[in-house]
Amino acid sequence: MPRSEMSRRDFLRTAGAAALAGGTAALGSDESAGGATEQTQRPNIVVILADDLGYGDLPCYGNPHTIAPRLDQMAQEGVRFTDFYVTSPYCTPTRAGFLTGRQPERVGLNYLVMRGPTFTHGLDLKEITVADVLGEAGYTCGIMGKWHVGFLEQFWPRRRGFHEFWGTLSGGCDYYEHTYKDGNKYLYRNEDRIDPEGYLTDLVTHEALKFLRHHHDDDQPFFLYVPYTTVHTPWQVPEHYEKLYEHLEVPDYMRRYYGMVTSLDESVGQILDQIEELGIGDNTLVFFFSDNGGHRKIEGSNTPLRGHKGTMWEGGYREPAIARWPGVVPAGQVSTEMFTSLDLFPTFCELTGTPPPDVYQDGKSVWALLNGSGPSPHEELYWCFNDQYNIRRDNWKLMCTQKDEYMLYDLEADIGETTDCYQKQPEIAAELKARLDHFEAHIHDDRPPEE
Repeated sequence: MPRSEMSRRDFLRTAGAAALAGGTAALGSDESAGGATEQTQRPNIVVILADDLGYGDLPCYGNPHTIAPRLDQMAQEGVRFTDFYVTSPYCTPTRAGFLTGRQPERVGLNYLVMRGPTFTHGLDLKEITVADVLGEAGYTCGIMGKWHVGFLEQFWPRRRGFHEFWGTLSGGCDYYEHTYKDGNKYLYRNEDRIDPEGYLTDLVTHEALKFLRHHHDDDQPFFLYVPYTTVHTPWQVPEHYEKLYEHLEVPDYMRRYYGMVTSLDESVGQILDQIEELGIGDNTLVFFFSDNGGHRKIEGSNTPLRGHKGTMWEGGYREPAIARWPGVVPAGQVSTEMFTSLDLFPTFCELTGTPPPDVYQDGKSVWALLNGSGPSPHEELYWCFNDQYNIRRDNWKLMCTQKDEYMLYDLEADIGETTDCYQKQPEIAAELKARLDHFEAHIHDDRPPEE
């Protein structure tokens, strides 16, 4: 049924009934779990999202300065991805894409950065979120951290499928005073404004741990989304983290930034420890990634990539990503397969046996990639941001600027995008340009574009 003929509520009722009636049966087979385990119950899902963490900010991605042993350990216990992408080089569009599995341009949040309650825009109320679908399928859904896809009350998390919310509606707030740029505080527990004391990263972690303790032994599984504000500006961190880097001859803000990376790492470690202490590690998928590239001011944040947050170079939206699920996701693996944050929603649907929304999603399930039983389903990936368009197909990336200028790069030979091959590879450029033009022509469609 076309999306216009089926209300969001009707879809959710149908999807929930189907899942609860036994739609998870396929998960019990060895094939669906990559042959690693016999999974007889629907797994818990934890998504941890860093804010403005660059591709090269973690030791396991080559950073020589930062201290992040828990994320390094998570990579050793799971799969680290070298070619994982988000859908935008900015915060809000990436979150909108993850929540819906759809290009941010389709859902009306492509280049809007939420700046306060005077912004009346938000994630379109017709859009179906991953929490909508998993919630109707029997999951308890919680978000602890940064929302950033709508300030007005109709856009708030508990209106979009989540059962519990603790966090900030905004981004970039003071880590101690919790004030936003306009001087106001936007911290909430569900619909109630709150004013707690403490370092924001620690407060988010505390609430995430509490959610795990409250719901680990429920009769129903849970989906926990933990979008930190760390390491977004302002760069503030408890002194003991900054002191870890006092030996480095770098500006003070760099020591604070590195300290924030370590603070984030310790928080991830606390979540992983809590999962193990509760005895649910063997039935919990944890996926970690960042929402966009690192800030332009942080030297080496996106190394070896070109560009930074806000740009359409690889450094704007190619991100660190790690998946962990002992016994199911293979340990100690490094994958060079390409996929995006749009793929997580349909992946969770397949993993849990939950029918996906009956609307066009740009993402595809990568469950076979996560569990090691197959490759990425993508031959090509697309991006649209601020009237700029990119396509990656195999190792080739074509960029189209706002001025309709084209550049072509071989990412396998030139990950830093230093040599433009547009004139030297006319056949490849022409093929990618035709595909990119087709994508641009259909970016607002609510159905798969015809070839």
